[in-house]
Amino acid sequence: ESKIIDRKLISKNPNIKKVYLITFDIKDSNFTNCNSGKCIYLGNLTTATVKNNTFTNMNVSQQYGIYVSGSSPIIENNSITGCPSSGVCILADSSSEAIIRNNRFYNTLRGVNLSSPSRVTGNEMDQMYKGVFLDTGGDTAIVKDNNFLNSDYGIYNSKSYEFNGRQNYFSGNTEN
Repeated sequence: ESKIIDRKLISKNPNIKKVYLITFDIKDSNFTNCNSGKCIYLGNLTTATVKNNTFTNMNVSQQYGIYVSGSSPIIENNSITGCPSSGVCILADSSSEAIIRNNRFYNTLRGVNLSSPSRVTGNEMDQMYKGVFLDTGGDTAIVKDNNFLNSDYGIYNSKSYEFNGRQNYFSGNTEN
């Protein structure tokens, strides 16, 4: 059972009669067998925090644990296992500057798919095809202090972008 807590600020625009969620926190929840394609979708929020959650056994071929578009969330201390696509996907949007830290990714196709200038720090990525996949827009990303273990690629740079990648540890990978 999932618990969604700490809905903090709602702003009502009087001109169009809609309610907008400005911040959103998802903490201490378990997500298993998500069938929607995205266990958590964060779109156009001012801030969001996804913390201390467990994602297991995603069973749709294009399944994402956490999917971000137009938001700048903090994603920390989560465990993502058995994801057939990306554990975390940050879409191309120059305003999306996610912080992805201290998570554990295990047996996923990609740990983090980056298409925006984000920070990926202090994560462990074990037994996956690509630990961090730098895609269009990932050229100003910071990828540091991560452990890439027993994977095909630790960091995969799709278009030879310049990025800040330092102090990462690689062990048992086919390519680093």
